[in-house]
Amino acid sequence: MKKNKNMDIIRAIAILMVLFYHVNAITGLYAKNPIVNTFLIYGGIVGVAIFLILSGYGIYNSLKRQKLSGEKFVYHKFIAKRFLRIAPQYYISLLILLLLTSNAAYLTKGHILTLVSHLFFFHNFFYKLSGAISGVCWTLALIFQFYLLAPFLFKILEKIPKLTLIGSFVMSIFLKFFVFHYLLAPTNNTNVVLYFNYGNQIFTSLNFFVLGMFIAKLNLEKKPINKYLNCMIFLCSLVGLYYVLRLITFNGIPFLKNTGIYSDCVMAYVWYSILAVVLGLLMYSFSIMKWKLRSIFSKILLFISKYEYGIYIWHLLIINNWTSNAPFIKHVMLIWPTGVFLIYFFASVFMGYLMTEIIDNYDWKSFFKFTRKKEKIYNEKILPGGGVLK
Repeated sequence: MKKNKNMDIIRAIAILMVLFYHVNAITGLYAKNPIVNTFLIYGGIVGVAIFLILSGYGIYNSLKRQKLSGEKFVYHKFIAKRFLRIAPQYYISLLILLLLTSNAAYLTKGHILTLVSHLFFFHNFFYKLSGAISGVCWTLALIFQFYLLAPFLFKILEKIPKLTLIGSFVMSIFLKFFVFHYLLAPTNNTNVVLYFNYGNQIFTSLNFFVLGMFIAKLNLEKKPINKYLNCMIFLCSLVGLYYVLRLITFNGIPFLKNTGIYSDCVMAYVWYSILAVVLGLLMYSFSIMKWKLRSIFSKILLFISKYEYGIYIWHLLIINNWTSNAPFIKHVMLIWPTGVFLIYFFASVFMGYLMTEIIDNYDWKSFFKFTRKKEKIYNEKILPGGGVLK
């Protein structure tokens, strides 16, 4: 099972969309080109959706690889491995935010639930706590919860793949309708954050994760498809993605009138599923394209993909801090707005690279072996004749 570098390219594009979306949202800067500006404004939505699909894609490959190798599957070892993949940078970023920024206000008795929920990855269930300490870490809780379900979804998908995929879409739409129409709407609540939060939970975003697993299954089966047809699918999906994003701003369509994707309406129930279909077609068609990937641009994207997780964890901290406190950023915003995007791009990529190398690539197992060895030597005393008293 070879690694699909095309999916790494998509991963890099996704993190860049999220990064530039946050620069746009926090600084208020925008692109003059309407097409670029559309992807800039909705980059956060698309980027997170791609991450969920990629998570399903990666988990399916991991489980399939283990199955083909004949290795016995142990659930707690699987979860521990996924936990150790995301936990170090996640916890260290929270510590820095709590100890060195104004978020130290959460270190009180009144915020015990906030701290505990972040510690055990369930803060996304509470819309007031979801982005309390870090505005990006709610997605990590969501993805970790998908990891808990992944082995069971894998078994079902292996037996009835198409039905599982369709069922995930039906369930996501129905549960979103139930939550929006029966749980939130009766309160006459127009809180966008509330609808956004519960519209992006494990039970309302299931289709994205399962779609990623389904794409991985198709990739492994390697069913032949005409390259010209595939290029046509890719181009149509790319154009479709643009218009799906523009669909949010259209007012002439009856079921969109005076509503939004974060409210109790038909659009809110189905829009994310439409987005999932378009992204699924786009990602699958791109994943089976053959590229040499030798250009400098592709190498840069592959580098960004390698450190995507670190960039995601740290970029918002940099953007928030520098936009609020760095005079040179405010100066650059006045004389060269595009330069702000470049500054945050290089700073975020460097920070993601640095923290990944320091934290994730450190051999923690050897550290614990070393400490246990030192403890053993400390607790043992040599007896006359060469014996050891423990």
